[in-house]
Amino acid sequence: SGDATLTSNALWRGTSLTDDTATVQATLGVEHESGVYAGIWGTGLTVGSELDIYAGYATEIAGIGIDGGFVAYTTTGPDLNGEYEYTTDQYGEVYLGLSYSTVIDLGVTLYKGVLESDEDSTIVELAIDKDFGAAYVGVAYGAQLDEESGDSYYSATVGIPFESVKGDLSLTYATTDADDADAVYAITYTTSF
Repeated sequence: SGDATLTSNALWRGTSLTDDTATVQATLGVEHESGVYAGIWGTGLTVGSELDIYAGYATEIAGIGIDGGFVAYTTTGPDLNGEYEYTTDQYGEVYLGLSYSTVIDLGVTLYKGVLESDEDSTIVELAIDKDFGAAYVGVAYGAQLDEESGDSYYSATVGIPFESVKGDLSLTYATTDADDADAVYAITYTTSF
C-alpha cells in the first residue's frame, strides 16, 4: 500500500521542514498478516530531500495496540557551512507505542535515538484522535526527555475524508516551545493506493 501527499508545509514535531513552503511526500509500505511491516517515506525539504526507512511489528493484546520498530532518517542537502556541496546525514530511532480505542483513540509512543549522532534523544508523544465519520480531529503533545534541550511540541489537526478518491484534506496547526520558534500551519491533501 502507499500514499501520495501534497502539503503547503512539511511539519514535524512542531516545526517546519520546508521553511513554510509546499512540498510533495510519498509512502510505500508492505504489511504481513502476522503484524510485521516495513516501508519507505520521502519528502522534499527546503533544499534537498529526506528519505526514511522503517520496519516494525504491530499487534493487539487485550484491546491494547502495541507497535514497536525502528526508523532510519536520511537527509540530503547543502552542508552546514553554507556551501552548495551536498552532504548526507543519518540518524535513527527505535519506538514503542501503546494505543487504546474507546469513544476516542488514545496513544502514547516513546522514541529513543540509537545512531551515534542522536543517541541522547528520548521523546515521549501523547496523541488523542476522534473520527466523526464526516470529519476527524487529532491533537498531539510531545516532549524531549533530555535534560539539555527539554523542548516540547504540540499539534492539532482537523480533516475531512473523501471516500470517492481514497483521500483526505486536513488543516494542521503546530508549535514548539524551542527558542525563537513560531507557530506553523499546513493544508494537506493525501490520497492512498
